[in-house]
Amino acid sequence: MKSLFNKTYILSLLIVSTISFHSCKEEDDNTTPTTSDNDVTITIDSPVAYKTYMFGDTVKISGNAKWNQELHGYVIQVKNVSADSIVFTKEEDVHSTEFSFNTQWINDVTMHSDMQLIVTIEKDHEGNSKTSTVDFHCHPKM
Repeated sequence: MKSLFNKTYILSLLIVSTISFHSCKEEDDNTTPTTSDNDVTITIDSPVAYKTYMFGDTVKISGNAKWNQELHGYVIQVKNVSADSIVFTKEEDVHSTEFSFNTQWINDVTMHSDMQLIVTIEKDHEGNSKTSTVDFHCHPKM
């Protein structure tokens, strides 16, 4: 009887372990985190997180946004976190359920600077929005 109990216990443990193992899914996407189907999905393809740019380098800014409702537009900002200042801004009205953004900024910082790309997607005209960020670093002229 004890042997049957041990076999049942081991079998139950094995089933639970198998279910737990198969229910975990590793992310293989190397983009900025996105949101559920109920909210805007923002993907930032460039710049790559934590990349370092030398003085004069072009920082390409690209990605896309999509939602199951019409979006109003977007605001792209590059913030010099070290100096606590916005060094680049681009705004665009789009009025679509899906769109891409593609622009650039040239590194002209005067000191080593931690930078942050801020992409804000405007959901509507009432000020509802979704924001995604990417951190990177810029070197000054040597």
